[in-house]
Amino acid sequence: MPTLLRRGVFGRFGDAPGLRAPRFVALTREEYNRIEGRLKGFSLALRRWLPVALWALLVLYASTNVGSSSNTGAALHPFLRWFFPDLPQLQASEVNLVIRKTAHAIQFFILALLLWRAARIKPALAFSNTGLAVWVLSICAVVAALSEGIQIFMPVRGASVADFLLDVGGALFGLLAILLWRVFQTSLRKETIES
Repeated sequence: MPTLLRRGVFGRFGDAPGLRAPRFVALTREEYNRIEGRLKGFSLALRRWLPVALWALLVLYASTNVGSSSNTGAALHPFLRWFFPDLPQLQASEVNLVIRKTAHAIQFFILALLLWRAARIKPALAFSNTGLAVWVLSICAVVAALSEGIQIFMPVRGASVADFLLDVGGALFGLLAILLWRVFQTSLRKETIES
């Protein structure tokens, strides 16, 4: 057991009246185990929810003017011009639109995967697979609604039901990918057991 210190009885600090310096003493085994248990719980919560929270914040940040069509176009058009110098401006704008709409689905595809992963880290949350899928889809729908709600207040953005449906569709594809992965794993296990 590493030696950890805790605050003990306060003693006088120098000759100054009223000032006290803490005296530190070693932790007992019980105190150490209690602190270690709390840290493990904190570590589990971080492993479980920090990726979800960071990704959701990134999605919501992209809902501000930072993710506007003019900003993404300003970054994408020089790239397109380098690869396709003869590409007309109208087609470059259409490519920008397709990439932006695809990004909607991909953002929520990843969010659904992260939510599923967070719920499945041991000890797993008490959900059946169907219940977990509904929970993941609900959380994704709430984040999608928040994302579109933020865009209402942005001067160069606009909320769209179609974008909300793309977001939820991306989450559904994420759940479908999880289902296919689980079916693949199950069939792989059966093949391993049979051979």
